[in-house]
Amino acid sequence: MKRNKIVTLGTLIVGTTTVFAGTEMDALKDRITELENSATKVEISGAISVNYAKGNQTDKEIYVDGVEIGIATSIADGFNANIVFLAEVDDDADNELKNPVIDEITIGGSINSVDFSIGKQSAPFGAYESMMISNATEGMGDTGTKSLILSTEVGGITLSAWSGSSKNRGFSIGYEGEHFAVGVDTIRDAGGDAQKQSDIVNNKGTAIHGQFSINNVTLIAEKVAVKTPSANKAHVTSVEAQYTMSDFTVALRKDSTDDATNADATLFAVGYEFTEGLGLTIENFNPKAAGKDTVMTANLAYEF
Repeated sequence: MKRNKIVTLGTLIVGTTTVFAGTEMDALKDRITELENSATKVEISGAISVNYAKGNQTDKEIYVDGVEIGIATSIADGFNANIVFLAEVDDDADNELKNPVIDEITIGGSINSVDFSIGKQSAPFGAYESMMISNATEGMGDTGTKSLILSTEVGGITLSAWSGSSKNRGFSIGYEGEHFAVGVDTIRDAGGDAQKQSDIVNNKGTAIHGQFSINNVTLIAEKVAVKTPSANKAHVTSVEAQYTMSDFTVALRKDSTDDATNADATLFAVGYEFTEGLGLTIENFNPKAAGKDTVMTANLAYEF
């Protein structure tokens, strides 16, 4: 009997020690997790894009199309800071990279379900969803400006509003379902602040965009229209169909524009993803305007 009592007591002691040790270990783990979460985290991302282009009337050429480096850090719970350095090809025929510039620099966060971002940034306008290298709609409503952006979600509908210097402002509304997404964006005086002409530029723009995906097929449609005081209302309507097979994606796109823009074109592209972040796209760009060159472009891009 005494022996059984001793064994029972030993078991009790070991069990009690295990409980205390487990409690202390759990507390230590919780403290480490708390310290990790409270520590400032810095994330670095970037992209490198290299093109090879060949036209019927132009020579073959290899050039770096763009380099982007982004640095993001969490300041505290719910707050963050972001800076993006960007170097892109100039608009001239030499395809030389411009000097790097600070493309974005913002401080943002979330307060009571309302997200905010303030600083130099691109305000929401247009989706520009495409696997093509060329994109006639992109840049039509350039919203690079110093601004405050507020956004929230109500019943699955995302609402965004932004305001910059002078009369620069815009509003966006969007909805995303399981297989589709739609949105409408408006801008006014979008490029005024960036051009130091915020009091006289009076461009107005509207972008309507939608996307539908099911199985391996994706359909994209977008119409962007911008009116400036010095020109009639320019608009581009783009429709694109994509089909994905394993690591390959093929796409066909049709751009329709007004007479002044004169950028009607048909595009065909094939894309292949070698690994996560590294992909190759080969595009055939066939403009409809007389005298315009048909161009084949291959783009190798890496994102990290």
